[in-house]
Amino acid sequence: MGNAMTQGNAIECYNLTKTYERKGHKEKERVFAVKQINLCVPKNSIYGYLGPNGAGKSTTIKMLMAGLQPTEGEIWINGFDLLSEKKRALASVGYIPENATAYFPDISAKKFVRFMGQLRGLTRTEAEKSAQEQLLFVGLEEQQDKVISKLSEGQKQRVGLAQALIGDPEILILDEPTANLDPMGKAEVATLFEKLREEGKTLFISSHLLAELQTITDRISVINKGVIIISGTVEELLAKFQPTSFFISVSEQEPLIKRLQRTAIVEEIIVQANGLVIKTNDPETIGRVLPVMLAEEKIILKEFKPLLSPLERIFFGAVEKSTLEESFNEHATTTN
Repeated sequence: MGNAMTQGNAIECYNLTKTYERKGHKEKERVFAVKQINLCVPKNSIYGYLGPNGAGKSTTIKMLMAGLQPTEGEIWINGFDLLSEKKRALASVGYIPENATAYFPDISAKKFVRFMGQLRGLTRTEAEKSAQEQLLFVGLEEQQDKVISKLSEGQKQRVGLAQALIGDPEILILDEPTANLDPMGKAEVATLFEKLREEGKTLFISSHLLAELQTITDRISVINKGVIIISGTVEELLAKFQPTSFFISVSEQEPLIKRLQRTAIVEEIIVQANGLVIKTNDPETIGRVLPVMLAEEKIILKEFKPLLSPLERIFFGAVEKSTLEESFNEHATTTN
């Protein structure tokens, strides 16, 4: 213990670990929910905490919000040690749990946000004023008197964001904030996140949904089976995980297929009604030789794109690499 928090970070975790005991056939087994997590979330940024369901994201967030006691490790929030100065650490945090409004379907948006403000110590008058301000900010001024159950999923999520903003916290911790939203709802929420960053706030977003985060996230960590397997800026990580599958649409498929089949860098070609899917083991080279082939064969290129979005490439590439390494280690242990 005893790590001093870096001044430029809003959240830091060192060797954060949570274990449970599971009774086996003969003796108790120690199960890791998360294992030796290290996180540094810069101030005034949007940080994506990504992983499949059951990876350990929610366990991490519960520890960040002091809902779970870590088995080992440290958590620092805005310069305060969460374990010894919980009240001061969480004073600067707003929290949006998954389905934040689910337990209050029969009251209005304004009453719900006001109630949450009073829970945080505001007087009724202060909470009323703050509720109106935050509902205005999230674009729900006209819907503030509607019963929550009558709101769309996107509007419910914005109500959840409004309650998290009560008290003007510097840090927002969000658990699956775009789950169950339609494309328009996701876009609306993402726009609000960007606006909050512009105002100097820090957002820590836990999600297994990738597409809507890729344009707004500054840094990401990918967690799988309780372990962070990769961290960095989106630009840094994209350099490590280049696309390996592409869709291409051309004026003539057969001459291009024959040329591609003669190269060692193409592993598979899948013919579709509207184009080809090319799987390659050398994406950098395919990007150089393909234009030459098209020019020599006098083929017109209509469309060329990677099959995965940038964030999906990072996510699936990191998870696949982690799974392969785990399988190799298990095999090595078994054979030794």
